[in-house]
Amino acid sequence: MARYHSSLYAEESARDQAWAAFITRTLTLLFHGKSSGPLLTAHLNSALTLSRILIRSLPPFSKYPEDVEVKTWTGGCHCRRFTYEYDHPLLEASPPTSCNCSICTQKGELHAYGPESAFRFTKGSFDEAMAYAWGKKRSTRFFCPTCGCQLMWRGMGRVGVNVRTFDGIDVDKLVLKHIDGRSF
Repeated sequence: MARYHSSLYAEESARDQAWAAFITRTLTLLFHGKSSGPLLTAHLNSALTLSRILIRSLPPFSKYPEDVEVKTWTGGCHCRRFTYEYDHPLLEASPPTSCNCSICTQKGELHAYGPESAFRFTKGSFDEAMAYAWGKKRSTRFFCPTCGCQLMWRGMGRVGVNVRTFDGIDVDKLVLKHIDGRSF
């Protein structure tokens, strides 16, 4: 097994910082010229606060614990039209999440989060899978068009692989991390 190092998340962290800077620049331009002095300062402070709120509204993706063993998990849909490999720590070190958002609740999904680069199809492809995005469209869910099995979602440079599709997994023995997806 490989060892995780925080550099795997460097790209995602840089993307988040770039997004915050973009929001701040955009809001600054919107408010520029509309006021001066203390009122301009108040508008700019509002823009900064709004950019921080928007960044915080992204789902809470835990980074892997530093120097943890990373396993290559295998899995796929029920009919095996789609199979994959996913580099993720042992589930005891980085537990899967149980989310209470509307779709995770209805589908009973449990996700293991990680950088998008850690996931790869070994059979099938994103183009062959059925895709579904809703609401703010920050992520797209992928499922098999033959058996309907929900495999994963991707968006914002990250993936959430449905642990129920891992080969040989006993979900009754998993310790889960609960997140409040209804609030996103």
